Amino acid sequence: MRIRKNLNIEKEAETIFLAEIASALSHPVRIAILHYVNSKKKLCNKDLVENFTYSQPSISQHIKKLKDVGLLNVTYSNRFSIYKVNKELLKQYRSNLRNI
Repeated sequence: MRIRKNLNIEKEAETIFLAEIASALSHPVRIAILHYVNSKKKLCNKDLVENFTYSQPSISQHIKKLKDVGLLNVTYSNRFSIYKVNKELLKQYRSNLRNI
């Protein structure tokens, strides 16, 4: 789907990228999750649920949105999901945002 008639493919991809990240960052809980994950060396679901006032299903939905756009990376250790913020993607987002 084309956004604009005379928008080159690279600019269109950049526009879609910015919109997807902006959508993921549009909820205060997701921003709080990123801050919290970034402040810890290792973090699993249980830690998130224990430190937020939201239910486990709600936290899981927010984490899914962050993972889907690539803002959270996950590795698996035994039964646990270990989360880490994708700082490179955030840098790319900031850089693209400055070029608007």
